[in-house]
Amino acid sequence: MWSSLYIAMASMTLRDASGNEVDVNYNIGISIMALIVSFFFNIIGISIASKDRLYAKSKVEILEFFVERRSLEEILSYSESYVTFLLVSQELTHSLVGGISSSIGLTGVYFIGLSSLEFPGYITYNGGIIFAALFIGFSSLISAYWLFFRLLSILPNIELIRIAVAVAGGIAISAIHYIAMIGTKFHIDYSRSTEVSWKTTSMTTDDTLYPVLLGSMGMLWLITMIILSMPIDLTFKNYLQMKNCLTY
Repeated sequence: MWSSLYIAMASMTLRDASGNEVDVNYNIGISIMALIVSFFFNIIGISIASKDRLYAKSKVEILEFFVERRSLEEILSYSESYVTFLLVSQELTHSLVGGISSSIGLTGVYFIGLSSLEFPGYITYNGGIIFAALFIGFSSLISAYWLFFRLLSILPNIELIRIAVAVAGGIAISAIHYIAMIGTKFHIDYSRSTEVSWKTTSMTTDDTLYPVLLGSMGMLWLITMIILSMPIDLTFKNYLQMKNCLTY
């Protein structure tokens, strides 16, 4: 996260009204702070998400999780698709909280990273576009943790899930930076100090609804396509047979 942001910022060129390139430096202390924030919140996020009830569990342990608080008659009446739905949707607190923690780190890296820029001027933000970028980033990271720590544990042989994890993580990092940069405006003012510019930032709140709706539809489409396209190889009857064999 930290390296992608700073590499992206290094590729950015600021120009004044006359088209002259503006020198940009980075405050070392604030840049290191952004790295620490990224490391800290991601360690917490991954640690929490990895405590998912089904992560790295055997099929027998997944079966035991599923049969809790259910009668045998009730279970046998379920279709295979419904069994899978229940397994991927129950007790997702760890993925949710872990994704939020890592998303906070990703958000912190973005805004702290921009605050480390030293140039003659100041920064303003479009509130609607920034909110949309954060929403997509949060949704993508939560989805990535859910795919990796829950869905992949249930369907470990589906390579599409691994690809989806990488895509969701890439979307999260790209959305936070590149979409947010669309809503970030750099104002060149040579009368201002070239020191850190975060003290002179401001935010507008126009154009909120359209980006948020677009981001929501995109994430819903991604998750829906993943679920609908994967073959259902998780059958309760197979697990029940395995359990009986191990028991008897």
